[in-house]
Amino acid sequence: MLAWLRNFHRSQRGVISVEAIMILPILIWAFFGSFTIFEAFRQRSISLKATYTIADMLSRQIDAVGPDAIDGLNDVFEYLTFARDPSWIRVTSVYWDKNQNRFRQKWSRATHDHDGLTDTTLQDMVDYVPAMASGDTVLLVESYMPFRPVFDMGLASGVTRHVIVTRPRFASQVIYDPSS
Repeated sequence: MLAWLRNFHRSQRGVISVEAIMILPILIWAFFGSFTIFEAFRQRSISLKATYTIADMLSRQIDAVGPDAIDGLNDVFEYLTFARDPSWIRVTSVYWDKNQNRFRQKWSRATHDHDGLTDTTLQDMVDYVPAMASGDTVLLVESYMPFRPVFDMGLASGVTRHVIVTRPRFASQVIYDPSS
């Protein structure tokens, strides 16, 4: 029996199989984990690009926009991001009120029954808004897109949020008409 144990201890037959059995689960976990993290960054990048696209489309608007136009932009956002879950956007026209020495909103509209910004809730967003001259307006475009990892690898589900600020390009402001 002692001789058999010595031979077993010195033998190197089957070492590769044993090592493969030990390391294969780690390799599989690393592969799926890398794929999940890559997919999370890819979705975040796509969401950011789509938010810039929506902001740019709005900044070129000459005619008044209405609820249907904002809802249509949300549809464009969902199309561009290949959204699996309902995403939503909020668009706010912001100006500097020199009399009250603070930013105020001319109008704000969100999709999917979410609330638009008020002058009070806008104050939480002023870090995103650049310094402006009196009379200037900017568009504050926010996007919210749910994220669910492809595989359950310890990465939590959440919401990808982006905030883009852009100036109107061909007019001094983008006008909102709730009836259009």
